[in-house]
Amino acid sequence: MQLVPYFQPIIDISSAKVVGHEVLARSIEEDGSVRSAGGLFHSSTYSEDEQLGFDREIREAALKQFSEAGQPGFLTLNISPRWIERLDQDTVPTLEYITKYGIDPGKIVVEIIETHADSSKLLTMVKKYKDFGVRVAVDDFGAGYAQFDRVVNLAPDIIKLDMRLFKDAVQGGFAQHIVQSVSFLAERLGSQILCEGIENYEELRFALGIGSRLIQGYMFEFAQPYFTEPDRFSRMISIQRKRFFIERINNEDQILIRQRTARQQVELLAAFLRGNGGVLSTATIPVHNEQILRIYICDAGGGQQSSNFEYVQGCWLEDPLTKGTNWCWRPYFYQLLAEAEVNQRRLVISSNYHDMATGALVKTIACYIDDDNVLLVDVKQPSSLMI
Repeated sequence: MQLVPYFQPIIDISSAKVVGHEVLARSIEEDGSVRSAGGLFHSSTYSEDEQLGFDREIREAALKQFSEAGQPGFLTLNISPRWIERLDQDTVPTLEYITKYGIDPGKIVVEIIETHADSSKLLTMVKKYKDFGVRVAVDDFGAGYAQFDRVVNLAPDIIKLDMRLFKDAVQGGFAQHIVQSVSFLAERLGSQILCEGIENYEELRFALGIGSRLIQGYMFEFAQPYFTEPDRFSRMISIQRKRFFIERINNEDQILIRQRTARQQVELLAAFLRGNGGVLSTATIPVHNEQILRIYICDAGGGQQSSNFEYVQGCWLEDPLTKGTNWCWRPYFYQLLAEAEVNQRRLVISSNYHDMATGALVKTIACYIDDDNVLLVDVKQPSSLMI
């Protein structure tokens, strides 16, 4: 068995170029076949010392090949916290290999799988890598023991989503909300998101929708024993990027049409309430729209003054149970009250959120109907417009 490094290209969607490669371990068997060597690092056949030796052998060979190829783009190396915990901090083999082969440290990314490693030693080693000029990525984020607070402490340059989490998120559901949170976290940390395992356009579209600039996967190329030319996928990426752009434009048009319709109905309802003293009843509500989940009236302090009126199968139904509830803590109330002095008749629209009672994705539209009372309309949003 011979261990060799293979390289899977990483693509920057903005430039449509291959900008880096991830190192993957492969074994060449006696019959000449090439297999993933990942199993070696979890096999009871080999001791941890032997496994560490395999890992360092692959890393050094990859860095040597990277140097000889003229250091194309950047190179990412997977390093297990198991190895970091064993390191003598005065001797860091990866940094020694970088120096040995005359590689620019800024072109190396160390990928650390976020597990329950010794936090203090992990942070110390991450600082050592960064002080040397090496960038740091958190690999498989969202899997196993990954925790937001530990990732914040690592302050990684790249956050690489766990492949299973990513694929689950493409299908929607709770995983999608986790990925959206990761996207928000990355933006706040100044980290780039890297989505791996992209095999089709649906997955590519989702990756772009969450703001992932870096992508890799079998849709483009399997890992190879060579480095991929920067422009290898430029035409393909340009076509898919334009397709995504057109879809998003059409998507935004749909959102604007829906929003315009909802606004018109809210304005009609507000005018009706201003004319009848703010009284709601199932028999007199003048709007009928399947987009509307419910309507209700609150005072300027957020206290609910009316029942909920919910639109169910073409009919308005009254639910008095939430009367007296206070919603002043909702973000759209902050906006509404802040803007009241400028224009009390202006509609304020919340961002998307999930309704606690039904689980539906909604926006709330709010506006004053007089100096003291606010009309609120919860409008359902298609889940397909979420990303």
